[in-house]
Amino acid sequence: MAKFKWTVEFEVDEVWVADGFIMTNQRALDMLAADLGWADIGSELSAKVILHPDLDSVAKFQGYKDAKHMLRDYPQLQKDLLAHDAH
Repeated sequence: MAKFKWTVEFEVDEVWVADGFIMTNQRALDMLAADLGWADIGSELSAKVILHPDLDSVAKFQGYKDAKHMLRDYPQLQKDLLAHDAH
């Protein structure tokens, strides 16, 4: 079956980043699945973050010393980023 691809850019106000928002592959997939609730996530939908802001900047904005300290609190984020950086 053919698949269609969209490339989407999200901009999020700094207040939400400071409040803890981080776009992950899973969050993007959850957002898509919420709109297409009848779709099979395993075979009909996928999502991945192609480019993300500098993680040290995000971490400092969220009150962390750096990305290393932030990632300790977000193990799933670290998995998403490792998968992203491998591509």
